[in-house]
Amino acid sequence: MLNREETESNNFNHDAEKDSTKPTFKTKHGRTVYGGDGVTPDYIIDIDKSSDYSNELRKNNVYYQFVRNYLDKNPDNLKKKYENNFELFLSEFHFNETEMKSFVKYAESLKVNFDSKGYEKDKELIRTRLKAFVARDIFKEKGWYSVLLSIDKQFQKAAALINEAEKLPGFVKK
Repeated sequence: MLNREETESNNFNHDAEKDSTKPTFKTKHGRTVYGGDGVTPDYIIDIDKSSDYSNELRKNNVYYQFVRNYLDKNPDNLKKKYENNFELFLSEFHFNETEMKSFVKYAESLKVNFDSKGYEKDKELIRTRLKAFVARDIFKEKGWYSVLLSIDKQFQKAAALINEAEKLPGFVKK
C-alpha cells in the first residue's frame, strides 16, 4: 500500500477505474463498486509518509522513553490539571519549542542521529505523537487515539463526509 502510486482525489464517480480491467460488482442496493485489490474508495487520500528520522524515533522507542521522563518530572501536575477535562487537554496542552529541542537532544543521547530535513518535515507529527503519549497516560486509549486521529488525513476526510453517507443508495438510518 505504501508503494502504490495514487493521487489524492475525489474518486466518487470512480473515474480512476474507467479504463481499468478491474471487475465491477453491484451491492445489494444497486451501487457499483470496483474490485481487484479490495474495494476502491470513493475518496483517495494520500498517506503521509514519515521521514527516516521519524521512523528511527519510533523504532528506537524514543517517544515513549522521553514522555516517561517528562511525566516523572511532572508527576501529578498534568493529571490534576487535565484528568477531568479532555477537551481542555486537547486544546491547551502542547510541547513548546524548548521541550522539542530537549526531545531532539534526548533522541541523540539514544543514538538517533538528528536529521534536520526529516525533523522539519515531520515536526508536527513528532509533536503530536509526544502529545499522544501524554494523553495515553492521562486518558488511556481514548486520549491516545483522539490525539493521533486529530492529524490523520484519512480519518479527517471520513469524518467530514459522514453526513454524505445518507445520500448513498441503500443508506439505512438507525
